[in-house]
Amino acid sequence: MALQGSLKEPLFLGIDLGTSACKVSVINKKGNIVAYASEKYPLYILEGGGAEQNPKEWWNAIVKAISRINESIDVNSIKAIGITGQWSGTVAIDINGEPLMNAIIWLDSRGEKYIKNLIKGIFNFSGYDIFKLINWIRKTGGAPSKSGKDSLAHILFIKNERPEIYQQTFKFLEPISYINFKLTNRLVSSYDIMITHWITDNRNIRNIKYDEKLIKIAGINKEKLPELSKPYEIIGKLTRESASELGLLENIPVIAGGGDIQTSLIGTGCIEDYETLIYIGTSSWVTAHVSFKKTDVFNNIASLPSALPNKYFIAAEQECAGKCLEFISECFNIRLEEMDNYAKNSTIGSNGIIFTPWLYGERAPVEDRYLRGIIFNLSLNSNKSDIVHSVFEGISLNIRWIFDPVQKLMKKKIEKIKLAGGCARSDLLPAILANVLNVEVNVVEDPVFVNSKGIAMLAAYSVGEIELKDIPKLIRISKQYKPTDVSKKYDNIFSYYLKIYKNNKKIFKEINLRYLYKNKNTIIT
Repeated sequence: MALQGSLKEPLFLGIDLGTSACKVSVINKKGNIVAYASEKYPLYILEGGGAEQNPKEWWNAIVKAISRINESIDVNSIKAIGITGQWSGTVAIDINGEPLMNAIIWLDSRGEKYIKNLIKGIFNFSGYDIFKLINWIRKTGGAPSKSGKDSLAHILFIKNERPEIYQQTFKFLEPISYINFKLTNRLVSSYDIMITHWITDNRNIRNIKYDEKLIKIAGINKEKLPELSKPYEIIGKLTRESASELGLLENIPVIAGGGDIQTSLIGTGCIEDYETLIYIGTSSWVTAHVSFKKTDVFNNIASLPSALPNKYFIAAEQECAGKCLEFISECFNIRLEEMDNYAKNSTIGSNGIIFTPWLYGERAPVEDRYLRGIIFNLSLNSNKSDIVHSVFEGISLNIRWIFDPVQKLMKKKIEKIKLAGGCARSDLLPAILANVLNVEVNVVEDPVFVNSKGIAMLAAYSVGEIELKDIPKLIRISKQYKPTDVSKKYDNIFSYYLKIYKNNKKIFKEINLRYLYKNKNTIIT
Protein backbone atom coordinates (compact mmCIF):
# COMPACT_ATOMS: atom_id res chain seq x y z
CA MET A 1 0.00 0.00 0.00
CA ALA A 2 1.26 3.47 -0.86
CA LEU A 3 0.82 6.59 1.23
CA GLN A 4 1.56 10.20 0.40
CA GLY A 5 5.16 11.23 -0.04
CA SER A 6 7.55 12.83 -2.50
CA LEU A 7 9.12 10.53 -5.05
CA LYS A 8 12.37 12.55 -4.97
CA GLU A 9 13.06 12.36 -1.23
CA PRO A 10 15.46 9.72 0.19
CA LEU A 11 13.67 6.60 1.40
CA PHE A 12 14.65 3.81 3.78
CA LEU A 13 13.45 0.21 3.69
CA GLY A 14 12.73 -1.73 6.89
CA ILE A 15 11.93 -5.47 7.02
CA ASP A 16 10.34 -7.03 10.11
CA LEU A 17 10.65 -10.84 10.07
CA GLY A 18 7.87 -11.74 12.51
CA THR A 19 6.67 -15.12 13.71
CA SER A 20 3.48 -15.11 11.65
CA ALA A 21 4.37 -12.69 8.83
CA CYS A 22 6.94 -10.30 7.47
CA LYS A 23 6.07 -6.62 7.48
CA VAL A 24 7.90 -4.22 5.19
CA SER A 25 7.86 -0.44 5.53
CA VAL A 26 9.39 2.36 3.52
CA ILE A 27 9.88 5.62 5.42
CA ASN A 28 11.13 9.10 4.59
CA LYS A 29 13.37 11.38 6.69
CA LYS A 30 10.32 12.74 8.52
CA GLY A 31 9.54 9.26 9.84
CA ASN A 32 6.41 8.93 7.72
CA ILE A 33 5.58 5.52 6.31
CA VAL A 34 5.15 6.12 2.58
CA ALA A 35 4.48 2.48 1.66
CA TYR A 36 4.00 -0.82 3.45
CA ALA A 37 3.09 -4.45 2.84
CA SER A 38 2.96 -7.73 4.73
CA GLU A 39 3.01 -11.40 3.78
CA LYS A 40 2.20 -14.41 5.97
CA TYR A 41 4.01 -17.73 6.22
CA PRO A 42 3.29 -20.90 8.20
CA LEU A 43 4.56 -22.00 11.61
CA TYR A 44 5.11 -25.72 12.13
CA ILE A 45 4.41 -27.01 15.66
CA LEU A 46 5.97 -30.45 16.15
CA GLU A 47 5.93 -33.26 18.69
CA GLY A 48 8.10 -32.83 21.75
CA GLY A 49 7.92 -29.04 21.87
CA GLY A 50 9.17 -28.35 18.34
CA ALA A 51 8.50 -25.05 16.54
CA GLU A 52 9.96 -24.53 13.08
CA GLN A 53 9.68 -22.35 9.99
CA ASN A 54 11.04 -22.70 6.48
CA PRO A 55 13.71 -20.04 5.72
CA LYS A 56 12.81 -20.22 2.02
CA GLU A 57 9.21 -19.30 2.90
CA TRP A 58 10.56 -16.28 4.80
CA TRP A 59 12.50 -15.16 1.75
CA ASN A 60 9.61 -15.75 -0.65
CA ALA A 61 7.34 -13.66 1.58
CA ILE A 62 9.88 -10.82 1.67
CA VAL A 63 10.18 -10.91 -2.14
CA LYS A 64 6.39 -10.73 -2.51
CA ALA A 65 6.01 -7.89 0.02
CA ILE A 66 8.79 -5.76 -1.49
CA SER A 67 7.49 -6.42 -5.02
CA ARG A 68 4.12 -5.01 -3.97
CA ILE A 69 5.75 -1.93 -2.46
CA ASN A 70 7.82 -1.32 -5.59
CA GLU A 71 4.66 -0.64 -7.54
CA SER A 72 4.04 2.54 -5.56
CA ILE A 73 7.48 4.05 -4.86
CA ASP A 74 10.55 5.14 -6.78
CA VAL A 75 13.06 2.37 -5.99
CA ASN A 76 15.88 4.73 -7.02
CA SER A 77 15.16 6.69 -3.83
CA ILE A 78 15.92 3.83 -1.40
CA LYS A 79 19.19 4.72 0.33
CA ALA A 80 19.52 1.98 2.96
CA ILE A 81 17.98 -1.31 4.12
CA GLY A 82 17.63 -2.77 7.61
CA ILE A 83 16.09 -5.95 8.97
CA THR A 84 14.62 -6.73 12.37
CA GLY A 85 12.33 -9.40 13.74
CA GLN A 86 12.30 -12.64 15.66
CA TRP A 87 15.51 -13.82 17.29
CA SER A 88 16.66 -16.67 19.54
CA GLY A 89 16.23 -18.85 16.48
CA THR A 90 18.64 -21.03 14.52
CA VAL A 91 19.20 -21.53 10.79
CA ALA A 92 21.81 -24.19 9.95
CA ILE A 93 23.34 -23.53 6.51
CA ASP A 94 25.88 -25.51 4.50
CA ILE A 95 29.00 -24.16 2.82
CA ASN A 96 26.89 -23.08 -0.18
CA GLY A 97 24.56 -21.06 2.06
CA GLU A 98 21.65 -23.49 1.72
CA PRO A 99 19.52 -24.33 4.80
CA LEU A 100 20.08 -27.93 5.91
CA MET A 101 16.74 -28.10 7.71
CA ASN A 102 13.87 -25.87 8.78
CA ALA A 103 14.77 -23.01 11.09
CA ILE A 104 14.26 -23.77 14.78
CA ILE A 105 12.53 -20.68 16.20
CA TRP A 106 12.20 -19.05 19.61
CA LEU A 107 9.15 -21.14 20.61
CA ASP A 108 11.02 -24.45 20.27
CA SER A 109 11.91 -26.24 23.53
CA ARG A 110 13.34 -29.54 22.29
CA GLY A 111 16.80 -28.64 23.55
CA GLU A 112 15.61 -28.55 27.17
CA LYS A 113 17.32 -31.73 28.35
CA TYR A 114 20.64 -30.77 26.78
CA ILE A 115 20.58 -27.34 28.41
CA LYS A 116 19.69 -28.81 31.80
CA ASN A 117 22.61 -31.19 31.47
CA LEU A 118 24.92 -28.34 30.44
CA ILE A 119 24.03 -25.98 33.28
CA LYS A 120 24.19 -28.44 36.18
CA GLY A 121 27.25 -29.15 38.30
CA ILE A 122 28.39 -30.24 41.75
CA PHE A 123 27.18 -27.17 43.65
CA ASN A 124 23.81 -26.15 42.22
CA PHE A 125 21.43 -23.24 42.65
CA SER A 126 18.00 -23.62 41.04
CA GLY A 127 19.40 -26.23 38.66
CA TYR A 128 22.53 -24.22 37.76
CA ASP A 129 26.11 -24.95 38.70
CA ILE A 130 26.85 -21.96 40.88
CA PHE A 131 30.22 -21.24 39.25
CA LYS A 132 28.86 -21.47 35.70
CA LEU A 133 25.93 -19.26 36.68
CA ILE A 134 28.19 -16.57 38.12
CA ASN A 135 30.35 -16.67 34.99
CA TRP A 136 27.35 -16.37 32.64
CA ILE A 137 25.67 -13.56 34.56
CA ARG A 138 28.88 -11.61 35.10
CA LYS A 139 29.82 -11.68 31.42
CA THR A 140 26.55 -11.92 29.49
CA GLY A 141 23.92 -10.52 31.86
CA GLY A 142 21.92 -13.75 31.93
CA ALA A 143 22.15 -17.51 31.62
CA PRO A 144 20.76 -20.26 29.37
CA SER A 145 17.03 -20.73 29.80
CA LYS A 146 16.06 -24.04 31.40
CA SER A 147 13.08 -24.18 29.03
CA GLY A 148 15.40 -24.97 26.11
CA LYS A 149 14.10 -22.08 23.99
CA ASP A 150 17.41 -20.27 23.50
CA SER A 151 19.59 -20.43 20.40
CA LEU A 152 22.22 -22.36 22.34
CA ALA A 153 19.63 -25.03 23.17
CA HIS A 154 18.66 -25.27 19.48
CA ILE A 155 22.28 -25.86 18.46
CA LEU A 156 22.74 -28.49 21.18
CA PHE A 157 19.54 -30.22 20.02
CA ILE A 158 20.93 -30.38 16.48
CA LYS A 159 24.33 -31.53 17.74
CA ASN A 160 22.83 -34.40 19.74
CA GLU A 161 19.80 -35.43 17.70
CA ARG A 162 20.75 -34.36 14.17
CA PRO A 163 24.54 -35.02 14.28
CA GLU A 164 24.80 -35.35 10.49
CA ILE A 165 23.33 -31.85 10.13
CA TYR A 166 25.64 -30.49 12.82
CA GLN A 167 28.65 -31.86 10.94
CA GLN A 168 27.46 -30.41 7.61
CA THR A 169 26.70 -27.00 9.11
CA PHE A 170 29.06 -24.28 7.93
CA LYS A 171 27.38 -21.55 10.01
CA PHE A 172 24.56 -21.32 12.52
CA LEU A 173 22.70 -18.08 11.83
CA GLU A 174 19.93 -16.19 13.58
CA PRO A 175 16.82 -15.66 11.38
CA ILE A 176 17.73 -11.99 10.81
CA SER A 177 21.32 -12.93 9.97
CA TYR A 178 20.09 -15.46 7.41
CA ILE A 179 18.07 -12.78 5.60
CA ASN A 180 21.06 -10.44 5.72
CA PHE A 181 23.12 -13.23 4.14
CA LYS A 182 20.54 -13.48 1.36
CA LEU A 183 20.74 -9.70 0.86
CA THR A 184 24.52 -9.21 1.01
CA ASN A 185 26.20 -12.63 0.89
CA ARG A 186 27.82 -11.73 4.25
CA LEU A 187 27.83 -14.16 7.19
CA VAL A 188 27.48 -11.57 9.94
CA SER A 189 25.31 -11.20 13.05
CA SER A 190 24.62 -8.12 15.14
CA TYR A 191 25.75 -8.68 18.71
CA ASP A 192 22.36 -7.84 20.22
CA ILE A 193 20.69 -10.95 18.70
CA MET A 194 23.55 -13.28 19.68
CA ILE A 195 22.68 -12.80 23.34
CA THR A 196 20.80 -16.10 23.73
CA HIS A 197 23.81 -18.10 22.62
CA TRP A 198 25.32 -17.06 25.99
CA ILE A 199 28.82 -16.90 24.55
CA THR A 200 29.44 -13.14 24.27
CA ASP A 201 31.11 -10.88 26.81
CA ASN A 202 28.70 -7.94 27.14
CA ARG A 203 30.37 -6.09 30.00
CA ASN A 204 31.93 -3.39 27.83
CA ILE A 205 29.10 -2.09 25.68
CA ARG A 206 31.68 -0.52 23.33
CA ASN A 207 33.50 -3.81 22.75
CA ILE A 208 31.19 -6.82 22.75
CA LYS A 209 32.99 -9.98 21.66
CA TYR A 210 32.90 -13.76 21.75
CA ASP A 211 34.26 -15.24 24.97
CA GLU A 212 36.48 -18.31 24.50
CA LYS A 213 35.69 -19.74 27.93
CA LEU A 214 31.92 -19.44 27.44
CA ILE A 215 32.18 -21.07 24.02
CA LYS A 216 34.10 -23.95 25.60
CA ILE A 217 31.43 -24.33 28.31
CA ALA A 218 28.71 -24.33 25.61
CA GLY A 219 30.46 -27.13 23.74
CA ILE A 220 29.95 -25.70 20.25
CA ASN A 221 32.47 -25.01 17.48
CA LYS A 222 33.49 -21.36 17.19
CA GLU A 223 34.10 -21.85 13.45
CA LYS A 224 30.38 -22.42 13.00
CA LEU A 225 29.52 -18.97 14.39
CA PRO A 226 29.11 -15.78 12.32
CA GLU A 227 31.24 -12.66 12.60
CA LEU A 228 29.90 -10.13 15.13
CA SER A 229 28.83 -6.64 14.11
CA LYS A 230 27.26 -3.57 15.65
CA PRO A 231 23.49 -3.42 14.86
CA TYR A 232 23.83 -0.02 13.18
CA GLU A 233 26.93 -0.98 11.17
CA ILE A 234 26.76 -1.32 7.38
CA ILE A 235 27.72 -4.95 6.74
CA GLY A 236 27.54 -4.91 2.94
CA LYS A 237 25.54 -3.91 -0.08
CA LEU A 238 22.62 -5.50 -1.85
CA THR A 239 23.94 -8.08 -4.31
CA ARG A 240 23.02 -8.09 -7.97
CA GLU A 241 21.18 -11.41 -7.62
CA SER A 242 19.05 -10.31 -4.65
CA ALA A 243 18.43 -6.89 -6.17
CA SER A 244 17.05 -8.59 -9.26
CA GLU A 245 14.77 -10.82 -7.20
CA LEU A 246 13.50 -7.93 -5.08
CA GLY A 247 13.17 -5.44 -7.91
CA LEU A 248 15.59 -3.01 -6.25
CA LEU A 249 18.85 -1.39 -7.30
CA GLU A 250 22.03 -3.27 -6.43
CA ASN A 251 24.62 -1.84 -4.01
CA ILE A 252 22.09 -0.34 -1.57
CA PRO A 253 23.78 -0.31 1.89
CA VAL A 254 22.45 -2.96 4.31
CA ILE A 255 22.95 -2.67 8.07
CA ALA A 256 23.35 -5.60 10.49
CA GLY A 257 20.00 -4.81 12.13
CA GLY A 258 18.67 -5.93 15.49
CA GLY A 259 16.02 -7.88 17.34
CA ASP A 260 12.36 -6.88 17.44
CA ILE A 261 12.33 -5.76 21.07
CA GLN A 262 15.35 -3.57 20.47
CA THR A 263 14.03 -1.90 17.30
CA SER A 264 10.50 -1.45 18.68
CA LEU A 265 12.02 1.07 21.09
CA ILE A 266 13.42 3.03 18.15
CA GLY A 267 10.18 2.84 16.17
CA THR A 268 8.22 4.30 19.08
CA GLY A 269 10.74 7.05 19.83
CA CYS A 270 11.85 5.59 23.18
CA ILE A 271 15.45 6.68 22.70
CA GLU A 272 16.23 8.18 26.10
CA ASP A 273 16.82 6.03 29.18
CA TYR A 274 13.72 4.85 31.11
CA GLU A 275 11.21 5.78 28.39
CA THR A 276 9.06 2.67 28.62
CA LEU A 277 7.36 0.71 25.87
CA ILE A 278 4.84 -2.10 26.12
CA TYR A 279 4.47 -4.07 22.91
CA ILE A 280 1.53 -6.44 22.50
CA GLY A 281 1.72 -8.54 19.36
CA THR A 282 1.87 -12.34 19.10
CA SER A 283 3.92 -12.14 22.31
CA SER A 284 4.36 -9.12 24.57
CA TRP A 285 7.22 -7.28 26.22
CA VAL A 286 7.99 -4.43 28.58
CA THR A 287 11.20 -2.63 27.71
CA ALA A 288 13.23 0.58 27.99
CA HIS A 289 16.77 1.72 27.33
CA VAL A 290 19.08 1.97 30.32
CA SER A 291 22.75 2.80 30.78
CA PHE A 292 23.60 -0.16 33.00
CA LYS A 293 23.99 -3.95 32.78
CA LYS A 294 21.89 -5.67 35.46
CA THR A 295 20.19 -9.03 36.02
CA ASP A 296 17.15 -10.10 38.05
CA VAL A 297 17.54 -13.90 38.19
CA PHE A 298 14.36 -14.32 40.23
CA ASN A 299 12.08 -12.73 37.63
CA ASN A 300 14.01 -13.80 34.51
CA ILE A 301 14.68 -10.26 33.28
CA ALA A 302 17.90 -8.40 32.52
CA SER A 303 19.39 -5.41 30.74
CA LEU A 304 21.22 -6.55 27.62
CA PRO A 305 23.00 -4.88 24.65
CA SER A 306 20.59 -2.78 22.59
CA ALA A 307 20.51 -1.78 18.91
CA LEU A 308 21.66 1.77 19.75
CA PRO A 309 25.25 2.83 20.40
CA ASN A 310 26.42 2.42 23.99
CA LYS A 311 23.04 1.48 25.49
CA TYR A 312 21.44 -1.55 27.08
CA PHE A 313 17.75 -2.45 26.94
CA ILE A 314 15.55 -4.23 29.46
CA ALA A 315 14.48 -7.64 28.18
CA ALA A 316 11.21 -8.71 29.80
CA GLU A 317 9.30 -10.80 27.28
CA GLN A 318 6.18 -12.91 27.78
CA GLU A 319 5.18 -15.81 25.59
CA CYS A 320 1.58 -15.36 24.42
CA ALA A 321 -0.48 -12.17 24.22
CA GLY A 322 -2.21 -11.30 20.96
CA LYS A 323 -1.93 -14.99 20.09
CA CYS A 324 -4.57 -15.60 22.77
CA LEU A 325 -7.03 -13.30 20.99
CA GLU A 326 -6.37 -15.13 17.71
CA PHE A 327 -6.92 -18.46 19.48
CA ILE A 328 -10.22 -17.39 21.04
CA SER A 329 -11.43 -15.83 17.78
CA GLU A 330 -10.87 -19.15 16.02
CA CYS A 331 -12.47 -21.21 18.80
CA PHE A 332 -15.59 -19.01 18.95
CA ASN A 333 -15.65 -18.18 15.23
CA ILE A 334 -15.41 -14.45 15.92
CA ARG A 335 -13.55 -12.18 13.52
CA LEU A 336 -10.61 -10.47 15.22
CA GLU A 337 -12.04 -7.10 14.20
CA GLU A 338 -15.20 -7.89 16.18
CA MET A 339 -13.48 -8.90 19.44
CA ASP A 340 -13.72 -5.38 20.90
CA ASN A 341 -17.47 -5.22 20.29
CA TYR A 342 -18.05 -8.56 22.00
CA ALA A 343 -15.89 -7.64 24.98
CA LYS A 344 -17.56 -4.26 25.47
CA ASN A 345 -20.78 -6.04 26.42
CA SER A 346 -19.05 -7.25 29.59
CA THR A 347 -17.48 -5.18 32.35
CA ILE A 348 -14.57 -5.01 34.81
CA GLY A 349 -13.88 -8.45 36.25
CA SER A 350 -15.57 -10.21 33.31
CA ASN A 351 -18.44 -11.45 35.49
CA GLY A 352 -15.97 -13.31 37.71
CA ILE A 353 -13.93 -14.97 34.94
CA ILE A 354 -10.14 -14.80 35.03
CA PHE A 355 -8.18 -15.85 31.93
CA THR A 356 -4.51 -16.87 32.03
CA PRO A 357 -2.69 -16.44 28.69
CA TRP A 358 -0.10 -19.19 29.15
CA LEU A 359 -1.03 -21.09 25.99
CA TYR A 360 2.56 -22.15 25.31
CA GLY A 361 4.19 -21.78 28.73
CA GLU A 362 5.75 -18.57 30.08
CA ARG A 363 9.13 -16.82 30.03
CA ALA A 364 8.89 -14.05 32.62
CA PRO A 365 8.56 -13.43 35.51
CA VAL A 366 8.53 -17.24 35.74
CA GLU A 367 10.19 -19.57 33.28
CA ASP A 368 7.84 -22.51 32.96
CA ARG A 369 7.18 -24.35 29.70
CA TYR A 370 4.41 -26.42 31.32
CA LEU A 371 2.00 -23.60 32.18
CA ARG A 372 -1.20 -23.50 30.14
CA GLY A 373 -4.18 -21.20 29.72
CA ILE A 374 -7.24 -21.27 31.96
CA ILE A 375 -10.72 -19.78 31.63
CA PHE A 376 -11.18 -19.75 35.39
CA ASN A 377 -14.50 -19.51 37.27
CA LEU A 378 -16.80 -20.18 34.31
CA SER A 379 -20.47 -20.50 35.26
CA LEU A 380 -23.94 -20.77 33.75
CA ASN A 381 -24.19 -17.01 34.20
CA SER A 382 -21.16 -16.48 31.94
CA ASN A 383 -21.50 -15.59 28.28
CA LYS A 384 -19.29 -15.19 25.23
CA SER A 385 -18.74 -11.49 25.91
CA ASP A 386 -17.48 -12.24 29.43
CA ILE A 387 -15.01 -14.79 28.10
CA VAL A 388 -13.68 -12.46 25.40
CA HIS A 389 -13.43 -9.60 27.93
CA SER A 390 -11.50 -11.88 30.29
CA VAL A 391 -8.90 -12.49 27.56
CA PHE A 392 -8.25 -8.73 27.28
CA GLU A 393 -7.96 -8.56 31.08
CA GLY A 394 -5.80 -11.69 31.27
CA ILE A 395 -3.27 -10.27 28.81
CA SER A 396 -3.13 -7.05 30.86
CA LEU A 397 -2.86 -8.87 34.21
CA ASN A 398 -0.02 -10.98 32.86
CA ILE A 399 1.82 -7.82 31.80
CA ARG A 400 1.33 -6.41 35.30
CA TRP A 401 3.03 -9.57 36.60
CA ILE A 402 6.26 -8.48 34.90
CA PHE A 403 5.69 -4.70 35.08
CA ASP A 404 6.47 -4.41 38.80
CA PRO A 405 9.81 -6.31 38.54
CA VAL A 406 10.81 -4.07 35.62
CA GLN A 407 10.20 -0.97 37.77
CA LYS A 408 12.35 -2.47 40.53
CA LEU A 409 15.15 -3.27 38.08
CA MET A 410 15.05 0.32 36.79
CA LYS A 411 14.60 1.76 40.30
CA LYS A 412 12.01 4.05 38.72
CA LYS A 413 8.27 4.33 39.10
CA ILE A 414 6.74 4.30 35.64
CA GLU A 415 3.99 6.92 35.27
CA LYS A 416 3.29 6.54 31.55
CA ILE A 417 4.10 4.13 28.75
CA LYS A 418 3.94 3.96 24.99
CA LEU A 419 1.94 1.10 23.49
CA ALA A 420 2.54 -0.61 20.15
CA GLY A 421 1.89 -3.90 18.37
CA GLY A 422 -1.19 -5.32 16.68
CA CYS A 423 -3.25 -5.27 19.88
CA ALA A 424 -2.68 -1.51 20.21
CA ARG A 425 -5.28 -1.09 17.44
CA SER A 426 -7.95 -2.19 19.90
CA ASP A 427 -9.97 0.55 21.59
CA LEU A 428 -10.60 -1.61 24.65
CA LEU A 429 -7.27 -3.26 25.49
CA PRO A 430 -5.30 0.00 26.02
CA ALA A 431 -8.07 1.26 28.34
CA ILE A 432 -7.99 -1.96 30.38
CA LEU A 433 -4.17 -1.88 30.46
CA ALA A 434 -4.18 1.70 31.78
CA ASN A 435 -6.40 0.62 34.69
CA VAL A 436 -4.60 -2.67 35.41
CA LEU A 437 -1.18 -0.94 35.53
CA ASN A 438 -2.47 2.41 36.82
CA VAL A 439 -0.43 4.31 34.24
CA GLU A 440 -1.09 6.61 31.30
CA VAL A 441 -1.07 4.65 28.03
CA ASN A 442 -0.07 6.44 24.80
CA VAL A 443 -0.76 4.49 21.61
CA VAL A 444 1.69 5.36 18.85
CA GLU A 445 0.66 5.96 15.27
CA ASP A 446 1.02 2.91 12.96
CA PRO A 447 1.48 0.57 15.95
CA VAL A 448 1.75 -2.58 13.81
CA PHE A 449 4.75 -1.28 11.87
CA VAL A 450 6.93 0.09 14.68
CA ASN A 451 9.55 -2.65 14.22
CA SER A 452 10.00 -2.18 10.47
CA LYS A 453 9.79 1.58 11.02
CA GLY A 454 12.37 1.40 13.81
CA ILE A 455 14.90 -0.56 11.75
CA ALA A 456 14.34 1.74 8.77
CA MET A 457 15.13 4.71 11.06
CA LEU A 458 18.27 2.94 12.29
CA ALA A 459 19.29 2.39 8.66
CA ALA A 460 18.72 6.10 7.96
CA TYR A 461 20.92 6.93 10.96
CA SER A 462 23.62 4.54 9.74
CA VAL A 463 23.96 6.34 6.40
CA GLY A 464 23.95 9.77 8.08
CA GLU A 465 20.48 10.91 7.00
CA ILE A 466 18.97 11.41 10.48
CA GLU A 467 20.21 11.87 14.05
CA LEU A 468 19.09 9.62 16.91
CA LYS A 469 18.15 12.64 19.01
CA ASP A 470 15.63 13.69 16.36
CA ILE A 471 13.73 10.38 16.25
CA PRO A 472 11.36 11.12 19.20
CA LYS A 473 10.16 14.24 17.37
CA LEU A 474 9.12 12.04 14.42
CA ILE A 475 6.80 9.80 16.46
CA ARG A 476 3.14 10.74 16.82
CA ILE A 477 0.62 9.58 19.42
CA SER A 478 -2.76 8.52 18.01
CA LYS A 479 -4.68 7.88 21.25
CA GLN A 480 -4.22 8.39 24.97
CA TYR A 481 -5.78 6.45 27.84
CA LYS A 482 -5.61 7.36 31.54
CA PRO A 483 -6.53 5.18 34.52
CA THR A 484 -10.03 5.72 35.91
CA ASP A 485 -11.63 5.19 39.30
CA VAL A 486 -11.99 1.45 38.61
CA SER A 487 -8.21 1.00 38.59
CA LYS A 488 -8.01 -0.06 42.25
CA LYS A 489 -10.47 -2.89 41.65
CA TYR A 490 -7.84 -4.64 39.59
CA ASP A 491 -5.57 -4.93 42.64
CA ASN A 492 -7.93 -7.54 44.06
CA ILE A 493 -8.34 -9.34 40.73
CA PHE A 494 -4.56 -9.42 40.31
CA SER A 495 -4.14 -11.06 43.72
CA TYR A 496 -6.44 -13.87 42.56
CA TYR A 497 -4.48 -14.09 39.31
CA LEU A 498 -1.30 -14.80 41.28
CA LYS A 499 -3.09 -17.39 43.43
CA ILE A 500 -4.25 -19.20 40.28
CA TYR A 501 -0.62 -19.55 39.23
CA LYS A 502 0.64 -20.65 42.64
CA ASN A 503 -2.15 -23.17 43.19
CA ASN A 504 -1.93 -24.77 39.74
CA LYS A 505 1.71 -24.76 38.65
CA LYS A 506 2.39 -28.25 40.02
CA ILE A 507 -0.72 -29.66 38.36
CA PHE A 508 0.29 -28.09 35.04
CA LYS A 509 3.68 -29.79 35.23
CA GLU A 510 2.22 -33.17 36.15
CA ILE A 511 -0.22 -33.08 33.25
CA ASN A 512 1.95 -31.52 30.59
CA LEU A 513 5.15 -33.40 31.40
CA ARG A 514 3.13 -36.48 30.48
CA TYR A 515 1.36 -35.17 27.40
CA LEU A 516 3.83 -32.66 25.97
CA TYR A 517 5.60 -35.29 23.91
CA LYS A 518 2.36 -36.74 22.55
CA ASN A 519 1.12 -33.61 20.81
CA LYS A 520 0.39 -33.97 17.13
CA ASN A 521 2.28 -31.98 14.54
CA THR A 522 0.38 -28.81 13.61
CA ILE A 523 0.73 -26.20 10.89
CA ILE A 524 -0.36 -22.70 11.94
CA THR A 525 -0.98 -20.32 9.04
